[in-house]
Amino acid sequence: MVFCTNCGKKVSAGVKFCPECGTPISNEGSGERKQVFEGSVHKCPNCGEPIKAFSTKCSACGYEFREAPTSATVKEFARQLQEIESKRKGKSKLSSVAEAFGVKAKDTTDEQKINLIRNFSVPNSKEDVLEFMILASSNIDVSAYENNNDPTAKDVSNAWIAKTDQVYQKAKLSFWYRTRICENTRNV
Repeated sequence: MVFCTNCGKKVSAGVKFCPECGTPISNEGSGERKQVFEGSVHKCPNCGEPIKAFSTKCSACGYEFREAPTSATVKEFARQLQEIESKRKGKSKLSSVAEAFGVKAKDTTDEQKINLIRNFSVPNSKEDVLEFMILASSNIDVSAYENNNDPTAKDVSNAWIAKTDQVYQKAKLSFWYRTRICENTRNV
């Protein structure tokens, strides 16, 4: 049996173009549909059963998982934040004058941090979401809301809070959808 690799329509043997979409048909090889898989399937090293995210034990054989690799995405994000912070220069004359009046001026380092936080795209894996939430919660400065003289700290904290809310909503939808798909495939 030969199928069109573009639209999937069954094509008669010897035909050079798909009658449905016009894609050239290669009659070499098996001519079967190609399957494409996205992502990795993690399996238990003891029994080979597929593992769900955040599992500490295999549901089939009870094997305990240890030393699971952590996500590199959020670590890279944290490294970028540290790199931005390391480029912070001494106080400018403008910021010194502003502080003399009790107002902290926002510098380019703070702007870069805020932009990185707001524009960071957190992947959908549970590990990445959890790592990000831990990082974000440790960077929210509650005292910035008590001290009205530091709008910069408040702006940075607001960026963390906005991103945390966005990631929470994304996780809620993503994990709900995955749970529904898993439940539906078990019922089939």
